[in-house]
Amino acid sequence: MTEVPTVDFSVAAEWRDVIQLNHSPEAVKRLRNWLRDHPENIVRLYHGTAADLPVLREGLLPTSRSRRRNRQSRSGFVYLSIFPSYARTFAQMGYPRQPTTVYQVELPVRMLCANLEQLANKRLWDGMRVGNSLAESIAIIHGVRVAGAVPLWAIKVLS
Repeated sequence: MTEVPTVDFSVAAEWRDVIQLNHSPEAVKRLRNWLRDHPENIVRLYHGTAADLPVLREGLLPTSRSRRRNRQSRSGFVYLSIFPSYARTFAQMGYPRQPTTVYQVELPVRMLCANLEQLANKRLWDGMRVGNSLAESIAIIHGVRVAGAVPLWAIKVLS
């Protein structure tokens, strides 16, 4: 069995122009094409949450009314960042004055969805002309969402 390549957008030199420097339509199109052509490739992402949650027993559970830490998060999704520092910041905002943990999550491209809420914020607050694609979510928002729970096999403690 062939090992599937893993990409970590936070450090991958071949994507630096898309992620950190350039949101040109051509750069986003290059990412969109790569995502379309590589549905089984693994993407390394990050999620921060309260340290006392049983993530390594239950997985990362989707947002629900009782677990919502952000008024804009929709129920049924787990939100992930391409940067561990963003994941830590979101955890600290959601759980102020509590210990937090950042988890590394590795999932195939086919399981990732665009973060529609944050893309809408870019249109509303920044006046950006941006669509709702996974490529725009990764390149511009630096985050994605996953429908349902993130399974245990995909999760490792980062910090």
